[in-house]
Amino acid sequence: MLTLPILGQRIQREVQEAETALNDAIAKVAALTASCAQARSFPEIGATTGQATMRRLVEASQLVTQASGQIARVHGELRSLNDDRIVMVPDFNGDCPPATATATVSAVQAA
Repeated sequence: MLTLPILGQRIQREVQEAETALNDAIAKVAALTASCAQARSFPEIGATTGQATMRRLVEASQLVTQASGQIARVHGELRSLNDDRIVMVPDFNGDCPPATATATVSAVQAA
């Protein structure tokens, strides 16, 4: 039977998984962007080849970074909701952001 504490643990796990997946996506898009930029340094490719592709990669990087910021906000909001009610999602490892995580999120979005 699904209980509130079990659901809380599921939410905690899924938030952490989402944060990890988005961080991995940011790193993979950055690596792909770097590889494409390096390919353009070869004379047979040309310095302007794939310019539209490079712009799309930069846009993808921005979107994934924004999504990461949104998940950080969700994490903070869930923590705040939890603090306001009962201890539904324990912070076992200390990874929860403060309930007001705007300073951290703003710094990530500015980068």
